Amino acid sequence: MNLNSPLTPGANRRSPAKPALTISAAGRNNTIGLAERELLELIDILDEAEQAWDRNPRRDFARWPFRQIGLEVSVVHPGGTEATIRLACRNIARGGIAVLHRGFLYPGTLCRVRLPRLDGTSADLPGKVCRCQHRRGTLHEVGIKFNKPLNLKLYVKPKDHRSFHILESVNPASVKGRLLLVEHCALTTQILCHQLRETAVEVTTVTSATEALARAGEGFSVIVLAVAFPDMDCTAFIKSIRADGNETPALVLTSDPYKKPSCDAGFLADVGFLIKPLNQGLVLRTIADRLVSQSNP
Repeated sequence: MNLNSPLTPGANRRSPAKPALTISAAGRNNTIGLAERELLELIDILDEAEQAWDRNPRRDFARWPFRQIGLEVSVVHPGGTEATIRLACRNIARGGIAVLHRGFLYPGTLCRVRLPRLDGTSADLPGKVCRCQHRRGTLHEVGIKFNKPLNLKLYVKPKDHRSFHILESVNPASVKGRLLLVEHCALTTQILCHQLRETAVEVTTVTSATEALARAGEGFSVIVLAVAFPDMDCTAFIKSIRADGNETPALVLTSDPYKKPSCDAGFLADVGFLIKPLNQGLVLRTIADRLVSQSNP
């Protein structure tokens, strides 16, 4: 692999996983001229180096590995001329992507990225260069911010769907919405309400699935519910409201998301988990994830 000069510290954290890279072009795959194996090695080096440099910067959106050997990117140069290039991709977030390029792109440069979805289709997403950082030799890492936020679930499939999150950090005061808490344990209710005390979330509590079914259609932003009740478990409850056309995101309170009925609920649409014992930071981030308005480009 070329590009052997020392790395320049950057702002990205180490990616939490190393998924297989998707080859998307024949011939010259990207502007840095690296094939699959070499590109994977380079991204691993960048990830490992930046883990050491990281000083816990506060980011709004979490970054996920999105290793693509060559994404089509149309770049509008000064004067209005447009060129399409293929750029290797390192990671993705709700707001944009990080790509690798043999050269400098000026911040503010308009561009359009053809981004593959999990279902085999693709989207042409307009955006602009928000940063361009020198890494080594002629290698630069380019941050592209999209004009509209992504629905990451259309593009990223983590190994463990239970750990998927959009937000990196959360300001409690910015978390707003209406939450229906379906929980018969008074202590769990007390803990969760205490952890949400600094937010602007309005919490409505009920103690049975039957009561929750009667109130689920009242326009809540998210439903948080226990694993099971005497009258119904979480999977049956979620299937029931989905059958009525209620698509409100749901979070299951559980100490083990791999056991039934939690596990079964996890494979339903728009269902996540709050793992006991409850950690305030994770609670805030998980609930805020569900309250973030997502577009579907």
